[in-house]
Amino acid sequence: MKKNLLALSATVLCLSSGVANAEPYVLAGFGTGHINVDCSGFGTCDNNGTAYKLIGGWELARGWAVELGYLGFGKSTTQGYGGSSEIKASAVTLGAAYQVAFGHSAWGLNTRLGVADVKTEVNAVGLNNYSNFVVYTDSQTKAKLYAGVGVNYAVALHTRIELGIDLSQAQYQNQKGGTQALTLGVRQSF
Repeated sequence: MKKNLLALSATVLCLSSGVANAEPYVLAGFGTGHINVDCSGFGTCDNNGTAYKLIGGWELARGWAVELGYLGFGKSTTQGYGGSSEIKASAVTLGAAYQVAFGHSAWGLNTRLGVADVKTEVNAVGLNNYSNFVVYTDSQTKAKLYAGVGVNYAVALHTRIELGIDLSQAQYQNQKGGTQALTLGVRQSF
């Protein structure tokens, strides 16, 4: 896994060598997120929350771009049996993107692939075996792969509306769960 991450990082750095002639852009989006958490043993469970993303990119040539971003995948909340918990996942991303147009229309497809530094935060409140009130807070950050795809439409020369999905994985100790962010956003080129 680490060899794959290093190879991908090297590819991104090679692509970024043309940044001086690049066209910068910003993509911001909001939507719904999902964290795949095992909810067995809890009375109620909600794995969906608000997702968001903010990406800065540099379009190099022929649709290729280098991107640096921040993704919020939402949160998972559980309640039951004298306690509750909340798990949040977010990531700082670095990757490559490729934009392709559908013929001569204003429609396009954007794909992205890169490395995500995924932070998983765990907050829990409950009673222990001695009926004492306990608060637990911890976080763990792991490097993971991430991928995304989006369909976009040019509403002006430098402005696109994009509906996209971004996927990665959250990990806390030995527990892993898939994450996704489905967002609608605006991409503005400069």
